[in-house]
Amino acid sequence: MNEKDNLWTDDDIEKTLRIIENAQERKPREIRFIDKAVYWGVLIVAIIGNIILSIILIPFMLVLKHFVLYMIIFVLAFVFGLFFDLLLREIEQLDQPHRVIAGLFIPALAIINVFYMTQFSNYLTATIRLNNVHNPLLIGIVYTTAFVMPYLFYKMTKRSMMAPA
Repeated sequence: MNEKDNLWTDDDIEKTLRIIENAQERKPREIRFIDKAVYWGVLIVAIIGNIILSIILIPFMLVLKHFVLYMIIFVLAFVFGLFFDLLLREIEQLDQPHRVIAGLFIPALAIINVFYMTQFSNYLTATIRLNNVHNPLLIGIVYTTAFVMPYLFYKMTKRSMMAPA
């Protein structure tokens, strides 16, 4: 591609970037409020979804062992991670502090939640005298890894698409 093929001058690019950066500040107060309400709504959905998913995993943890259990946990967490990543990407103009909150808080909450649900499953296993105890840390790691994979994949593919050829 030669210089004549480039239709955008450096001034055009800088002006466009300024317009995009200032767009958030120029939004009416009500729209900014709605943006934040949607963001917090998505976080609440993610928290509730993680809790429900952890509860759904309890019967699987009572009857399944090792590889099959880990595959079910991986698939469920991966699908939920896809859903959560899609929701966050669809929220318009998510600023950096909100991305950090969502990117760190939700996976941390997920690992803690799955850890406690595994502990509860182990308690039930002991109470009804099943021989099916699981390592809460390992299950938490499998769940969290699968949950954040869609986000990491998106970031890596976005970076490789933006890299100069």
